[in-house]
Amino acid sequence: MFPDQNCSTDESNDPDRTAGIQTLVGKTQLLVHKSLRKVPLRDFDSEVRAARDLASEISVIMDIHENSLVIIMELLLNKMLSGNSKLVNFALQGVCFANSGNVISDSLVSVSCDQRDNHFMVFNSSFLCVPCVVPINSRHIGVCRLATPVNFGSTAERVYFIVAAVTPLNTKATKTPLEVLRTFATLLSNPSIRHRLIDEAKTEADFKRILTDLDNFVLFQTSTTDGDFEPPAKSKFYPFRGIIQDLRRRLPHYLSDFTDSVRDQRSIYKTISTTLFLYFSILLPVIAFGTLNNTNTDGRLNVRKTLISQVIGGLYFSLISGQPLVILMTTAPLSLFVKIVHSISQEWKTDFGVMYACVGFFCCAFLALYAVFDVSRITQWYTRSTEEIFSLFITIALFVDAGKDVYHNFQRYYSPCQLNRSSSAYEIFTVARIESIDTLPLLISIGLGFALSLLFVMDQNISAAMVETAVHKLKKGTAYDWDILVVAVLNAFLSIVGLPWMHGVLPHSPLHARALSDSEERVVEGYVQHIVMKSRETRVTSLVAHILLGFSILLLPHPLGYIPTAVLDGLFLFMAISSLRSNQFFKRLLLFVTEQRSYPPCHYVRRCTQRSLHVFTCCQLVQLFIFCVIGFSPWPYLTMAFPAIIVAMLAVRQLLIPLIVDRRYLKYLDSKED
Repeated sequence: MFPDQNCSTDESNDPDRTAGIQTLVGKTQLLVHKSLRKVPLRDFDSEVRAARDLASEISVIMDIHENSLVIIMELLLNKMLSGNSKLVNFALQGVCFANSGNVISDSLVSVSCDQRDNHFMVFNSSFLCVPCVVPINSRHIGVCRLATPVNFGSTAERVYFIVAAVTPLNTKATKTPLEVLRTFATLLSNPSIRHRLIDEAKTEADFKRILTDLDNFVLFQTSTTDGDFEPPAKSKFYPFRGIIQDLRRRLPHYLSDFTDSVRDQRSIYKTISTTLFLYFSILLPVIAFGTLNNTNTDGRLNVRKTLISQVIGGLYFSLISGQPLVILMTTAPLSLFVKIVHSISQEWKTDFGVMYACVGFFCCAFLALYAVFDVSRITQWYTRSTEEIFSLFITIALFVDAGKDVYHNFQRYYSPCQLNRSSSAYEIFTVARIESIDTLPLLISIGLGFALSLLFVMDQNISAAMVETAVHKLKKGTAYDWDILVVAVLNAFLSIVGLPWMHGVLPHSPLHARALSDSEERVVEGYVQHIVMKSRETRVTSLVAHILLGFSILLLPHPLGYIPTAVLDGLFLFMAISSLRSNQFFKRLLLFVTEQRSYPPCHYVRRCTQRSLHVFTCCQLVQLFIFCVIGFSPWPYLTMAFPAIIVAMLAVRQLLIPLIVDRRYLKYLDSKED
């Protein structure tokens, strides 16, 4: 947060300046002096005035239904000054500017500014602090919460709170209205405190309690959170280091992962709504991918197996994972890899179940080694561009899968009838006889397992990284290596018994974190931004959702079997399109067909040259093209290289892209900022 600003406008009554007033076309024009100066945030740790300001008597007015600043200030001053009309009128004359209804002469507001670029400032329009000096003997503080946000003009489009400080004419420098308002402006500059005052405060007593809560002081004493994942660069490496660090970071929060879901009424509501969201958002994709796997494997991996795998994996991961907000599912890339394994097994005349188990077993062995030797440190190389290229590839894969189904349906109903393998032709749990596999297919399985392990570690860590992004404001910390080990153990079991593989999935994982959070809309230059004010980290939502999915197994084959394929294809399209909304890469692609005057006021549009913006987007487009060529190749052995390409893209971003696009622009184009 950039230091707050003191915005003041002064109308001069000096007769020598009246020459500046003119009458043109029936309108009075005058000169206005407006100045800006920086005011530092209140340091709650070292400045004793902060606690004393909050300990003062505070007048509170709740939920005013007014949109005139003069009327609101009059109501607030009346309560602060005990209805003394003379003092109220005196104060209003000093506060209101030129008899305007929504313009004040002096105010303290908050702006945010990127420390790397002090030329770009965004006003925080959620609150307004008004200083006032009147001939009284003691100071008075008042806070007004509006029933709905009110637009008071430029830089004050969505005001929820108005804070007024009235002090005597002659007072100490540490007790001026500006100094008093620094305390309240610093508090209200924090989104989580504003959210609590809006959502949790039902009475004036609740409002004062939240405002003076000692927990607020902690927010302004530390600059880092427990959620920061920055392993010490100079610490000595040893096996299992990452796992040990993950457990030390997450185990203290294990109990709170359950209790946070019922901590207050809002949390209970969020838990219920998110659980239902997860249930439906997981159920239909599971059916859709189960249908796809059924087609790709001639019924060996069907819908029932996919749903059972989802229940087992979801319950297991929600209970012992390090980051429970990550959702495990079978995905489009995994379905693609399953198809590769099936094609190669047919080519070498090897039982699919045996080769599938061997590939999965070797994949999990590699994953266990990655966890032991802290390979997840590679996540520090992840950037937003890498995550969004992969996310857009998933979107394209969903479009392709939906299109294939349309084509197959056409072939089915407008071509001679073909044999349809029954989904019930195979048992649910079939333990593979790995000892029966020949030497050459076993060696191929090792290669496939290694390639699959790269896909797992990248997908799992990218999903976790998008959950852990600073936008979600999580605080309990990460567990990349522990989660990789958990996923390895899970998929080793699934491989042996012939159930579909699972790993972290997009966009469900970040949507899970967003669904549990409380956010507010902020208007910046006419552009609406969603800002997370409070986050929740709980295991209950995923746990209960998968329990409900377990009961859904009883709905197979009927009535879930009656869901038309077209509905599942529509779900694929919906998932693909919905994920584009938050993809900055896709937004920049649209700039190629957008008039320059219609560009959104995004941070990268303001801070980067148009050439660098489009060159960086073209670089991403080339990488996406390579992804698609290899990922959708009809040759299985070429498609095997897809996971290695994902890893190679990290090196491309770190080594090659900086040679093409200036680093001073890259820090904006590839930042985590929306």
